[in-house]
Amino acid sequence: MKKGEQNICFFCVFMSIFVVYVIYFFIEHNESYTQSMHQRNIKKDGFSIFHCYDHINIQKDPSEELIKQTLDKLPKGYKFANYSYRIKMASPSYFHRDVTSSQYIYKTKHPVYTLIIYKYDGCLISLCPGSNYTYPFVYSQIVNLSGPAGTCVLFDCEILHAGCINECKPRNIIQYKIAHEDDMDVLKHLDDVNVEETKGECEDNLYNHALRKCSYFFELPINTIFYPLMLKQQEDGIIKNLQKHSSLRFYTDEHLTSHTKYAC
Repeated sequence: MKKGEQNICFFCVFMSIFVVYVIYFFIEHNESYTQSMHQRNIKKDGFSIFHCYDHINIQKDPSEELIKQTLDKLPKGYKFANYSYRIKMASPSYFHRDVTSSQYIYKTKHPVYTLIIYKYDGCLISLCPGSNYTYPFVYSQIVNLSGPAGTCVLFDCEILHAGCINECKPRNIIQYKIAHEDDMDVLKHLDDVNVEETKGECEDNLYNHALRKCSYFFELPINTIFYPLMLKQQEDGIIKNLQKHSSLRFYTDEHLTSHTKYAC
């Protein structure tokens, strides 16, 4: 076989593999609250769900019952950080890992967890099961989790996730951070952070769906090379424009009402 023919064969094989790869990871799965309750757990999938029956009365600080429900799912030594992040807006639906509480970035001894209470019905969150074990790579397809108001999702901060687009319906959530007592000093930047975000725009169009997919396929450079751009909203310069005119704007928090600004 001539060299030119070999190159053509190699190109065809490469393109075939690439197309299969894109098609496979382009597929998303829908999963109900009941399915996740029976199939998912922290150890295997990196996330777990349960129901908070008192969610209507929780406005900022977690209730004692919620704390107990959460810590029962984790090893001994974990506790809630003095951190709450409430969002009343359209869902930021771009894939990311929680960089401000990342075990990889902050070199914590133990995994750090995020807890989200959803105060509305519908499609809640998209996750890639087990992606916390394959950082910085992802080998799992997207799972879109739906549930009733009061659904709580507890997940490893290293898991790749995004809010569901959910036809741009307003959402109402409260997010907490749970860390091991051995790591609290390393994560002191999360201490006394209690913010509420009420602004935001959502457009359910082809462009934003494409950006959402790109944030999934290109999660490796976004979450490893560009993660400093996700930690804080810049005030001016080229970096500010990059954050503003790309999906990175959804990882920073220029609309937070607190003077202390961190990404979720």
